[in-house]
Amino acid sequence: GLTNGQIDEVEAASHARLRDFESELLPLPGVANVLMRLNELEIPLTLVSSACLTTSGVHQRLDALGLESHFENVVALPDLWHKYPDRPAFQVAAEIAELAAHRLGFVGRDTAVLAQAGEQGIRRIAVNYDEDAAADVFIRSFDRLLHAVPWDIEQVAIS
Repeated sequence: GLTNGQIDEVEAASHARLRDFESELLPLPGVANVLMRLNELEIPLTLVSSACLTTSGVHQRLDALGLESHFENVVALPDLWHKYPDRPAFQVAAEIAELAAHRLGFVGRDTAVLAQAGEQGIRRIAVNYDEDAAADVFIRSFDRLLHAVPWDIEQVAIS
């Protein structure tokens, strides 16, 4: 029931708010320290994003957060679904990381995405998770990741 002028005004305000939001973007507490420690342990990290961003958009976001250098690979599930519509995205992500799925760990919160990772044999680490999430390890905050997983395992990758 809005007029065209009202719609234009709401749209302009939302673009301005998005710019403000993105300019104030900060990593969650502990994330940078955890990633730095995992890099020190020589744990290869592949970021698999289930957000609506493309891989290029994820790279831009990581760069803005100062986190891009922590990851060997970055992939976005929407790109994988588009490029490989008949293949499970986490299977493709495992191939990109050059590790068998059972050698990977997926850190996430979303029930559906955690389930998809589990279907591919990937260890699931739920952080700040949905109530109905199924995972192998549950942690309430990302900074607990270092204490929740045995990092002495050879060639574990965190997605």
